[in-house]
Amino acid sequence: MLNAPAVHPAAPANQNQPLGPYDSWKSPIVWIDLETTGIDVFGDTILEIAVIITDKYLRKAHAGIHYVIKTDEETLEKMVPDCVEMHTKSGLYQECLQSTYTKDFVYSKVLSYIKKYVPLAHRAVIGGSSVQFDKIFLLREMPEIVKHLKYQVLDVSSIMYEARAIFPEDVQPRKPLGKHRALADIENSIAQLKWYRAHLYKTPDEARASVEAARGATRTAPLQATASLPTPPPEQGAAGPSRPINGQGSSRGMQRAPSGGAGHRMAPY
Repeated sequence: MLNAPAVHPAAPANQNQPLGPYDSWKSPIVWIDLETTGIDVFGDTILEIAVIITDKYLRKAHAGIHYVIKTDEETLEKMVPDCVEMHTKSGLYQECLQSTYTKDFVYSKVLSYIKKYVPLAHRAVIGGSSVQFDKIFLLREMPEIVKHLKYQVLDVSSIMYEARAIFPEDVQPRKPLGKHRALADIENSIAQLKWYRAHLYKTPDEARASVEAARGATRTAPLQATASLPTPPPEQGAAGPSRPINGQGSSRGMQRAPSGGAGHRMAPY
């Protein structure tokens, strides 16, 4: 698990008070994660869904919910070997066979749960890791969930890639336990974002001071980047080897997920 403080340093002092419905809260986040039969958004299907709702300071309204959808063995056997192995190891394969929850039942329960804490439409963003993947599946199989939320997404994976590009390895968060289960994956995403907020983001006062320094003496001067960034490696000469854009040979390069894999769509952070 990630070693992350409970909240960002800028969170309000009453952070530990019990939370109620979010009808008076601003900018809630509906964290969603799916486990699927594969990565083909037109041919594969949802096996498991989990939801946790937080405020902008990542305080939970509730421990969260998750449902495993009843799936016949014929559908599960059509998965690529990587997915069969992954879902068997996690226990999801057997749970899908034993579940009594139909997809329509799960759809209704999840939508009702979200509306309980976010009753007004277009007030909350969807959050997660590579959550665009989950959103596409939801648009096809559970579209009213997506319609109830804002069109924006909070994708922790994008922050991860930016952090890896700028900061050295020794200030990256520790690798979480990749369980390939929906609720655990959400917990990892929230913990990862807490870590970035606590260690890599500026506090509001620090950001304000940085902006003022960048503006300089005149208020009309355009913003300038003042952060100290790593010096990029020198370009190779025409006769030298080129650096592959996919990062092969570098510890920072993107790693492709196993073919047909579900759950995490990237190398663990």
